Amino acid sequence: MNPDAAVVAAARGQVDVVAGLPFAKIAKAEKAGLQVQSRVSNHPIRMAFNREGLFRAREMRHALAYAIDREKLAQVVYQAGANVADTGFFQAGQFWTTTASLPTYAPDAAQATALLEALGWTRRDGRWLHQDAPVTLRLLARKPFKKLALALADQLEAFGLGVDVRVLGRAEEQNALKKRDFDLALLSTSSQGDPGSFARRVVGPSWKSDRFSEHADMNALMAQQAREMDRNKRRAIFEEVQAIYAAELPAYMLVNKMRSVAHNARIKPVFYEDGIAFGIPVSLHKDMFLR
Repeated sequence: MNPDAAVVAAARGQVDVVAGLPFAKIAKAEKAGLQVQSRVSNHPIRMAFNREGLFRAREMRHALAYAIDREKLAQVVYQAGANVADTGFFQAGQFWTTTASLPTYAPDAAQATALLEALGWTRRDGRWLHQDAPVTLRLLARKPFKKLALALADQLEAFGLGVDVRVLGRAEEQNALKKRDFDLALLSTSSQGDPGSFARRVVGPSWKSDRFSEHADMNALMAQQAREMDRNKRRAIFEEVQAIYAAELPAYMLVNKMRSVAHNARIKPVFYEDGIAFGIPVSLHKDMFLR
């Protein structure tokens, strides 16, 4: 059921909950007399770099980060429906999120320019050249991230970098990522649950992973956290992990979207603050849905 029809059905009492309500439909739901709850999704959208190509050097990844205005991306694409994401992978309000100050890469065209020039890039007629040739970056995105990809491309092109936005289906995207047939890719992965999943999402070989397995200190910390049983000591390990992630920037966290649910007065949906893993039963008796 599309969101508009779902809101109408809820207002008529035909359904109790509209899950996954688009942020743009909140006003309509409230006007229809429904209550709306919103929380950050903690499924941040990140810009992954192909570190086997142009972005092998950390300074190159930093240059692109400084060329991007994440606040404008959040405002233009999502209005009030997204926050600027934390750069250390885990997001604000989560138990595992570092209390240390991480680099935010506030937009700074001069810094981005200095980094590119130090890497041997040159600029001619407002366009950046690599080895005396203009560069067009291949930016992959799924359809839900098309608007974000276009807004991101606008910013990079304004800085002088050509961008070819490729909107792909899941199978095409998976194949391109596996083959490393891209320069940049917009991906979204949960930052919730047990932080051990960080290994799969960032270090592991999965097609959607950052495949950030070349950093010896990161690998040692991931092995250490897997053996640590004390929650607070494990959290301290992940403080170091996040510092490395934000500094090395295998991917640049862009925005953390909001997730909204509309409901009537009969019920009040519950947000599980750290998510629910697939396959783990919740102790609710089935007959509660019939009462």
